[in-house]
Amino acid sequence: MSSFYCTASPTVPSCGSIRYQTSYRQVIEWLHLTSRALDSLTSHKMRAGHDWGAAVAWQLAGRFPKRFERLVALSVGHNASMFSMGGNRQREKSWYMLFFKFREVSEEALQRNNWALMRQLWFTDEPQVAEDYIADLSRPGALTAALNWYRANVQLEQFGDTQPRPAPLLRCPVLGVWSSRDAGVLEEQMTASARYVMHIRFAVF
Repeated sequence: MSSFYCTASPTVPSCGSIRYQTSYRQVIEWLHLTSRALDSLTSHKMRAGHDWGAAVAWQLAGRFPKRFERLVALSVGHNASMFSMGGNRQREKSWYMLFFKFREVSEEALQRNNWALMRQLWFTDEPQVAEDYIADLSRPGALTAALNWYRANVQLEQFGDTQPRPAPLLRCPVLGVWSSRDAGVLEEQMTASARYVMHIRFAVF
């Protein structure tokens, strides 16, 4: 008896060929649309997300628990405890999230001198990856739409959290995966997710 897997990878607003000027309301709407779309594609309910995709996956699991049998979160832990458990070290690594709050200023700075700031901060050892990102973000409206994910979903008061925020307890099994070479997020923000999950295990590589 043969078996097969169906993998669906939805395009988030501001990525691929979709260009939205993302607001919080639009992100919430997209969560509902994504949840329904995934249900229509497969009866199995394993979800996985990386980076912003992980943040979205945590939100999906909290809002639509019946649509999840299990969750794999890569790099980014539960949204409710990222800064409170990562502390000042995590805030230091996430400084750019506040920088992105400055509309037009951050867009201009990132593109100045042929995207020199972006190349220096994030792609020093990966020049070809930088070219791929820059080609995509150079499309009309793409950079602002990408930065608006941070503007809509990273609040100043959240950045200063010293205590984990309340959130629904997830009952589906969760695997949290974190890389020891990740320059943007600490292991603590991933392991702190345990307070929001009934069954969770971690993998570090």
